[in-house]
Amino acid sequence: MDTHKDNTSETREWDNSWMCWAWKLNGKIHREDGPAIHDGVGSQFWFRHGKRHREDGPAYMGSSGAKEWWLNGKRLSEDKWRQEVSKL
Repeated sequence: MDTHKDNTSETREWDNSWMCWAWKLNGKIHREDGPAIHDGVGSQFWFRHGKRHREDGPAYMGSSGAKEWWLNGKRLSEDKWRQEVSKL
């Protein structure tokens, strides 16, 4: 269990909808320091507060090499993602 600055904590729990282990915070899929989900075949998913989100790379990295860029639950092209991240 990881404790946050506001004394909330992330826990690693089984998630039935994803059928794998997921990091959660207050019942939502969430992780600050790495992918929140690693599925059984090597794909990785980054989430913040229940939404796919990553500011330092693709929020989905598939075991096949596929990548998807997401901010605040919205899927973007890599170019659009770079534009939006540069504003943060």
